[in-house]
Amino acid sequence: MFPMLSLEADHNCHYDYVEVRDGASLSSPVIGRFCGEQVPPLLKSSGNMLHILFVSDGYNNFNGFVFTFQGNSVCSPSPCLHHGTCIMDPLHSFHCVCVAGYTGHRCEKSESFSTAPITGTQACEPPEEPANGHFLPVYGVENQLISVNYLCHPPYKLIGSQQRICLTNATWSGSVPTCVKVNRKDKVSRRRCAPLPKVPNGYYKPAAAPAGGDTIEFFCKNSYILSGNHLSTCLLNGSWNSRPPQCVRACQEPKVSDLVKQTVVKPHPLLRERPDLRPRHELYDFLAPNFNPLTLDKQPEREEAALEELSRGFHHLYTSIEYKCASPLYQHNGSPRRTCLKTGRWSGRHVSCSPVCGKVSNFSAQNLTETHWPWHAAVYIRSPSAPGDNAQRDHVLAFSDKQGATEESAFWYLACSGALVTQRAVVVAAHCVAEQDKQHPLNPAHVKVVLGRQYQTSQDQTKDLQRLRVSNILVHPNYYSSLDSDLAVLKLLDKAKISENVLPVCLPKMQGGEITAQEAYVANWMAVYHHEHPTHYLYQGETELVELGDVTHCERQLAQRGIHTGVFTDNVMCVIRKPAGADIPCPTVISGITTIPSVSPSQTPATRLTNNHQAPSTVWELLGLESFSYEQRTCHPETYTGQTRVVNFRDWIEENMK
Repeated sequence: MFPMLSLEADHNCHYDYVEVRDGASLSSPVIGRFCGEQVPPLLKSSGNMLHILFVSDGYNNFNGFVFTFQGNSVCSPSPCLHHGTCIMDPLHSFHCVCVAGYTGHRCEKSESFSTAPITGTQACEPPEEPANGHFLPVYGVENQLISVNYLCHPPYKLIGSQQRICLTNATWSGSVPTCVKVNRKDKVSRRRCAPLPKVPNGYYKPAAAPAGGDTIEFFCKNSYILSGNHLSTCLLNGSWNSRPPQCVRACQEPKVSDLVKQTVVKPHPLLRERPDLRPRHELYDFLAPNFNPLTLDKQPEREEAALEELSRGFHHLYTSIEYKCASPLYQHNGSPRRTCLKTGRWSGRHVSCSPVCGKVSNFSAQNLTETHWPWHAAVYIRSPSAPGDNAQRDHVLAFSDKQGATEESAFWYLACSGALVTQRAVVVAAHCVAEQDKQHPLNPAHVKVVLGRQYQTSQDQTKDLQRLRVSNILVHPNYYSSLDSDLAVLKLLDKAKISENVLPVCLPKMQGGEITAQEAYVANWMAVYHHEHPTHYLYQGETELVELGDVTHCERQLAQRGIHTGVFTDNVMCVIRKPAGADIPCPTVISGITTIPSVSPSQTPATRLTNNHQAPSTVWELLGLESFSYEQRTCHPETYTGQTRVVNFRDWIEENMK
């Protein structure tokens, strides 16, 4: 039965409830589920076992419930008549102790006709007490001793029957039990601890294993966290080993990468004491750096109230975190300052640091040979065997003589230049990595990207190179039907490591300097004669200043040489190279990439390069990818090249480089 019930009320008892089942397990039949304040009627089970399940979501605090269980034995209700006392015996039977004037098994016989006094046949003398123990007597009518219950003095334990009954022959059932000393280190009896008070905005329950025992665990509602110990244990002296914790509003620290450096700014005391001084969410990031609250009339010597100690990774309300990138090679994305709001959330946007793009540390327009572009990638293609003739060797790099080779049985040749746009993506001309007649790209396992190779020399100087594998090759869908979409993205299996020698290039803006500029810079790979291996060539990075010509002018110049391309559309640029001398053998040049310094609103094309050096704020953008060119064995003053205009494919590149 339930003497008291006080739980959260619900029509279906969905939140807080106590469930009673007729049996010892959770699969036993349900007698009833109860909640609210209405005490249920008397419950009756079919056996001596009940399963009680109490469920609480911890959001609303009520007094709980009290449940009592009463066994229904042979003496309940009493079978004895005429106010006789029912006594159970060890065999789960009973006998009746009758009042004067009645006799029989159930005190059903009256002896009123007898004038003889009642003899003491039903009375027992007090039994013997056990050593280190005693008994509690139970008296019936007229102070007759009808049973005794044995107890032992601590730290002794009772061995034998706890209860003995006075039988009808005035003898005691069973035998005297014994008290045996318990062999344990702790001989002090345990005292019960007083119930803990309610935890505002939280709750507690018995701790699970391995804590268990007399240990309870504390929990908090959503948007609250524990300040203090989350476990408390009842000691032998009846006291708890720690004070109950508090549930306070706080924010969990946002996760950021190792590239982000953060500084925690504790909340100003007045923000805790004066709610009217707390700025609103959308204005706090703007106000916090210069926030000067009003001065209140209070004791100057009064110390600031100490904030509760929180678990690691949590911060109090109105705490701010300032962010910046740990390296100048990275740029900050997101909010520079975020604040813990009273909702338990952080103001602002998630913070991250990504590599800066378009930064060159050694550019000099007067000395282009010393300019090393950190995004200039060498794209190698795997071949089953090395070319056999020297003429073909002019167009390849003998990469099998252990100069960076990781597969000694394969021959890797330098196919074209690429531009690093993210740590996992390189933009190249599609004709380098796709077979137009077969309508599909090369096997990614047969393509390799090398970064940091501005000048290839001996093996001992190539140890800092990054050789990256390719996981996927994405060719622009229009390439197989039109040469004016000569563009592909190489997805890297290995992540490029950012350094001063390896940085991505910026993609061009939709409205940028490439529209009005007349000049740009082409980075490519040029063959250099190898003195130690006359049949091999090395390739070094070269930079040329080129002219951006009119498309019709390029078409006309190529037509005069008998070349009719028909691919100079809006997607193709006309780039004119002007070598220093004429009538000299043209070096073998691997198709390159074209970049240009961007023009910001505060810069003009004339001021972006000051004294033939880049301005500190100059950012380089990828302008074009070389698609085809006119070449002959004797270099002419001008060489006309068609290059894919990258700005027209910006959306496609950004979508596929993620």
